[in-house]
Amino acid sequence: MTRQPIRPIGADDRRLALNPGSTASLIQWGIVLFRAGSHVLALKFLLRALNVSADAVMARENLAVALMGLGRFEEAIFQIRHLLVDACDRSSVYVDYGSALRRINQRDLAIASYRRAMLLGVSRADVVNALAVLLGESNQSAQALLLYRQAIALSPGGGDFLSNYSDTLEANSSAAKQAIVWGKRAVNSEPTNPAVLFNQGCLLNRMRKLSDARDAFESVLRVAPNHVEARFNRSLMLLLAGEFGEGWREYEWRWRIPALLAVGWRPETIVPLSPRESLRQRVLLLVHEQGLGDTLQFCRYGRLAHEAGAKVVLAVPDSLVRLMSAQPWISSVVKIGDSLPTFDRSYPVMSLPLLFGTTLATIPYSDGAYLQPLSDDVSRWRDRLQKEFVQRRFRVGLVWNGGYRTDRPELWPVNERRNVPLSLFAQALDLPGIDFVSIQKGDPAESEFRGREKDYWRSAQLFNAAPLLGDFADTAGLVVNLDLIVTVDTSVAHLAAALGKPTWILNRHDTCWRWFMDREDSPWYRSVRLYRQGADRDWRSVLHRLVRDLSKRVEAWGITAPDLTSSR
Repeated sequence: MTRQPIRPIGADDRRLALNPGSTASLIQWGIVLFRAGSHVLALKFLLRALNVSADAVMARENLAVALMGLGRFEEAIFQIRHLLVDACDRSSVYVDYGSALRRINQRDLAIASYRRAMLLGVSRADVVNALAVLLGESNQSAQALLLYRQAIALSPGGGDFLSNYSDTLEANSSAAKQAIVWGKRAVNSEPTNPAVLFNQGCLLNRMRKLSDARDAFESVLRVAPNHVEARFNRSLMLLLAGEFGEGWREYEWRWRIPALLAVGWRPETIVPLSPRESLRQRVLLLVHEQGLGDTLQFCRYGRLAHEAGAKVVLAVPDSLVRLMSAQPWISSVVKIGDSLPTFDRSYPVMSLPLLFGTTLATIPYSDGAYLQPLSDDVSRWRDRLQKEFVQRRFRVGLVWNGGYRTDRPELWPVNERRNVPLSLFAQALDLPGIDFVSIQKGDPAESEFRGREKDYWRSAQLFNAAPLLGDFADTAGLVVNLDLIVTVDTSVAHLAAALGKPTWILNRHDTCWRWFMDREDSPWYRSVRLYRQGADRDWRSVLHRLVRDLSKRVEAWGITAPDLTSSR
């Protein structure tokens, strides 16, 4: 809180602090208490100051900062907007406004507010850095890099600024080597700053320098043993390296990250098995967490529990209820948010590998299908595809965009990296001799494509089935009527692979931990083939390899096809 200058507090001030007629002293006490960490008490003094002088700019501004300190950002914004309505043009107000807006993910408004603060003369390195972060998150990396350089010039020893600069450089494949250099400079600048060390670990992990990433995360933990994000990200690094023993144990730290808590599910509701307790005749509640693909991948452990004698109850989002109800090894399915049945033990699905002591060699049901579709859905889609296509040719299902989870903005940059631009995807796969079926769900990708199918697939036959897909049972019925699925790393990949369907996954350069390093196959699914980006992060070469293999697959299927690898 940097508003009025702080002077020593004496006996006269203490008397004035209790005097509702002294606005200045009440504000002074509020500032001192806030800096001392007594945010609630500071709030009381500042509210009294505002009540004494309802138009006091200083009182309202400091009140907004105190509210931010308590995490009450909407209330802080309300107070700041009062100031803006009154035509207050203090640069500090716009800094506070940008900070509050940033915390509630109002990115564009926050950017505008920080820009206004800088136009009014603010040249603080932390403000410049905050604006750079927001611009980087908005895919305006060129502007972000310029601002990071400005922040570094204002505060040359600022490890956080150096670290953020290196992160943004890494997002550009041509500058990746520079990113490591600047990251090391950040660590050298502040070798005991946990945030700087953590950012370096994440940077190195994304660049798949696992040994160096391990060292960075362990440096964080030497300084701050309970650094939640470092322990969680270290678990992802361990799992990526195939070190499942320690990796699964460290993965349990996810429950201390608020964004990873599933709706309606909290770690305190876990009722674990006691040591050496048998699953036989136990009612085991397994609960969805994180993404739909995660539940599709890890629900296999419910079948394992069933075979060990447990009665399995599964709690999942509505879009999975009908599909999961068709699995013979699940006793009952409940929609997330509905009342839960009586159970003996409970686990979130992604804690089950730890429960079962999973190693690379013991991943269950990796050699075939562990999910089955509903027969009525299979028949319905078989009939529909026969009507859509004149003759039976090789059928390929397509997904090029994994969508965006509106509740997880921190994942948007990852989502952007895993998606293939539609124009590039279609240019490579607009191939005669194949029947393509779009199963692309999720906006904005689905809406942008609908009605424009012929703009992209001009040579090939394509049927857009997405508008007819109501849930994952629908999608499963369609998938089993196809010969191959080509998809980015999203829930459809897990669904198709769990059904035993050949699934070719276009995999981003900073692969998800579950796909490991430098593999074309997957220990999780025998039917998966991985097409990985190289260090250049270019999808064109990936698609070229995939089209080459698709040509061979079509020919092996028994249909004479044109040369699919000819230049396009």
